[in-house]
Parts: sequence; C-alpha cells; structure tokens
Amino acid sequence: MLATAIFSAFAFSRLNFPGKKLVFSLFLATLMIPGEMLIITNFITITKLKWIDTYLAMIVPYMSNVFYIYLLTQFFSQVPDSLYLAAKVDKCSDFKFMMKIMVPMNKSAITTIAILNIIGCWNSFLWPLLVTNDKNMRVISNGLVRFQTEAGSDYQLIMAASTIMVMPIVIVYLFLRKYIIEGVTQSLSLIHISEPTRRTPNLVCRLLLEKKKNIEKKNTQSSVSGRKMIRTLFCWMARVRGNGTNDHIPSRYL
Repeated sequence: MLATAIFSAFAFSRLNFPGKKLVFSLFLATLMIPGEMLIITNFITITKLKWIDTYLAMIVPYMSNVFYIYLLTQFFSQVPDSLYLAAKVDKCSDFKFMMKIMVPMNKSAITTIAILNIIGCWNSFLWPLLVTNDKNMRVISNGLVRFQTEAGSDYQLIMAASTIMVMPIVIVYLFLRKYIIEGVTQSLSLIHISEPTRRTPNLVCRLLLEKKKNIEKKNTQSSVSGRKMIRTLFCWMARVRGNGTNDHIPSRYL
C-alpha cells in the first residue's frame, strides 16, 4: 500500500499527463462511496478469481487507499518546483528524485501513513471473515470473537485474550507516536494553507534566506570594519600633521 501511495502521489504532484486533474477528481469522488457498498462487488471479484482462502484475498484489496494518496499528494506538493527542475537539469531521473528528495523530506508523513495502515489491517474483522473459510487462514480478531463464544462467562480469559491482541498496537504507538503526531499536525496545517502558499518553498527557502541574511550581515560587518580602519588611518595622519580635527576626513567614512 505504501509503495502505491508514494508512486501515485508523486505522479499527481509532479508529473504532467493528459487528464491528470480528471483522474485525481475521480479518485477523490470515490471517497464519498461508503466502504460497505464495495464489499459485495469485491467479494464477487475475489470469488471469480478463486482467491477464497488465500493470502491474496486479504492483501490485494488493501494495496491502495485513496485517502492516503490524497494526503501524500498534498505533502509532495509542498516541495518547490525549483528542486524538481534543478534535478532534471542535472539529469536526475524521476525515480531517483522521488527516492532521494521527496521521500526523505516527507518521512514523517509516510511513517504516519504506514502506522495507520498497519493498525487498520490489524483491526480488520469483516473482510477476512468473508474471504476465508478455513480457521487457519483467519486473523486474530476473528479468533477473538470465536474465543468469546467458547469462553462463555469466563471474562478473565476474554480480557486476557483482548490484552494480547491490543498489546502489539500499543507497543507500536508508544515507540512511534512522535511520527504519528508530526504527520497528523502537518496534515491539519495543510487544510489552512492555500494552493499558492502550499507550493512555496518551505525548508529550502528558509535555508536560502538565512544564508542570504548571513552573507549580508558579513558584508555589513566588513564594510563597517573597513570604514573604521579608514577613519583610524585618517586620524593617525592628522596626528602626524599636528591637526586634531576631523575636517580632513570624508563624510562617508565618519
């Protein structure tokens, strides 16, 4: 899923091809369709492909997600076009630019998408129940429901099984919560950013501006030190001549 989201987001944010806006609009239109409406059609497709009780039936439907593609497209759109054009001048391929520039600059967003997808797949219940008949092929959430019917009123056993199921997700969140918070906050900030502002350079622009300010500051300091040196030289010449006034010093050096 992560690979398809990255490739799709890069295509929508950087590549120019006929019908790009139309295809992207159709992608967004699918977000308005409830997921429950797609279960029947997906199940019919899986049945015709004879993928029942196979891993493909549980993997292929989760290989793409329109919301993650849209979210990652907005992050990729923040990268300035000047970087992409400069990379093309240096004969850098699109794949290399994506892996060397786009992915590292949006690492927090990609990590957040990966974590959220892992949590969603771990908690999936209905779809694995529909496409599997063998109990050895079902996921842990299906096993927990079956265990509840077998355990009956032994609530301590049910709570122990629920704790075992939730513990991996809790561990993942505790270790990677920083990336989740960064990705979510950045995605929320994109809502309040207009399209021209979103496409302006952020990190690279700040670095260039800081470098320009440092250069201007050094030039100012050097010019001030040069004026002080010239003024000192004129004062020394005045002392040698016995004149203690500053009338002989040009006004631009005062």
